[in-house]
Amino acid sequence: EVMNVLCKKNPALTNPQSQALLDVAPIAFDGGYAAFYAHGLFGGSRVKETKRMGVEGFDPEDGVQAVSTEAAKKDEARESTLYNNLIVIVEALKSAGLYTNKNLRPNHNQRAAIHILAGFASNSKQAHRRANHERKRLAALGIVLPEYNWKIPFPSNALRRTSLSMHYKLFMSEALTVEWAGNSASVFKPY
Repeated sequence: EVMNVLCKKNPALTNPQSQALLDVAPIAFDGGYAAFYAHGLFGGSRVKETKRMGVEGFDPEDGVQAVSTEAAKKDEARESTLYNNLIVIVEALKSAGLYTNKNLRPNHNQRAAIHILAGFASNSKQAHRRANHERKRLAALGIVLPEYNWKIPFPSNALRRTSLSMHYKLFMSEALTVEWAGNSASVFKPY
């Protein structure tokens, strides 16, 4: 019952909500944090893992994302298979100079502003000011962001939950998804 309450409070994103993030992240802050969102949505990385892993953990030639012992939640290193969508996105970001350790480490306020621009609710006045400033800056450049309004705050761990849900739907194998994510079945299944 507790897990059901947590799942309802912090669900995976819907496809339109995911699309809203994909519409905003490459544009807001000049695309500076698109890499963070790409890793979360398409690599299944936890926020702290993405920030700690850095660009060194991404190996498109071997097709793996390596999470070191220091970066992993469970203090156990792991490698996850990289899929073509993430490889293509990261290579495009690399060629644009937007794949750096800094680009994988947006702070809480920067993430909150992106979430607001993607239509999620927030009680943070500072985040709203930052999002409004960014919307106006982009408008001055001729870039008009869509006006989304999901009427909910950005769910906790939403990027990872969405990624794992997509992976499961793609392969229909709980065991494969759990191995890819570095989870246990008991943690994954309720979410």
